[in-house]
Amino acid sequence: MKKLLSFIYCLLLINICTMSLNAKIFIESKINDKIITNYDIEIEAAYLTILNSNLKQISKKKLMNLAKQSLIREVIKENEILKFSSIDTDAQQITNHLSNLISKLDYKDELGFEIALKDANSYSLYEVKKKIGIELFWNDLIYHKYKNQIKIDKKKFLKKIENMEQLEQNSYKFSEILFDLKKDEDLSKKKDQIIKSINEIGFNNTANIFSISDTANMGGKLDWINESSLSKIILENTKNLKEGQLSKVINIGNNFLILKVDEVKKIKQKFDKDKLLKRMTSNEINNQLNKFSIIYFNKVQINYIINDN
Repeated sequence: MKKLLSFIYCLLLINICTMSLNAKIFIESKINDKIITNYDIEIEAAYLTILNSNLKQISKKKLMNLAKQSLIREVIKENEILKFSSIDTDAQQITNHLSNLISKLDYKDELGFEIALKDANSYSLYEVKKKIGIELFWNDLIYHKYKNQIKIDKKKFLKKIENMEQLEQNSYKFSEILFDLKKDEDLSKKKDQIIKSINEIGFNNTANIFSISDTANMGGKLDWINESSLSKIILENTKNLKEGQLSKVINIGNNFLILKVDEVKKIKQKFDKDKLLKRMTSNEINNQLNKFSIIYFNKVQINYIINDN
């Protein structure tokens, strides 16, 4: 009798735990046969706030929606990558990128970052490496698909270098919001919506929500860029801005860009023309690949059925 009662008790306990679990975890989205639960979104949201601590200032609803959209994009990217190759989390480029990320986020070392992830109830270090791998292998996929369409006018860069009359120039640290217009969307209304959001929750949080650039998860933050490496249209729209000011909306192909000047510094150096040409070429290649990335993602996204609950 005691064994029978113990058995019944165990069954009841399991049933209660299962009911409790089911009450807490539920499906938020389904992308083809891949599900995203509220638990997945909570973990992603915690990770995004580690990447951009300012996200703690926005509402829980906005943060959860941001995390869900981030996961949906990641699922689609991973599925597209796996059509061509596997994701090797031990690849050296992933290790290097992780080290750069840890340094950029001001953690002392890998252990400090791992502790922060654990304290935030977010991903394991292995899972972060996989997420990094998805982005890097996606970029590699884009490069191989579009490398023959990249157009570099080195003569233009050389002429620009030759016409540089001063050794002192500005170097900028920008944050960016790159956005597009959906069908029937009005540019003026979209701009007003973004500016309103910037005023309410800040530029970097708004970049997380509205930007379609790969920099979105980092709040749109860019590394230092010398003015000699900027395109003519961007330089014209930013050269007179002070720190903290925003550019006008800049038309970039089929998309639109708003830049915020985070920092400006004067640099004096005797530049190496070959190195400068290489840097300008690299920046232009990255800009074009970013555009191709958006084009390709929008193209493949059509093939996915996304159901939100």
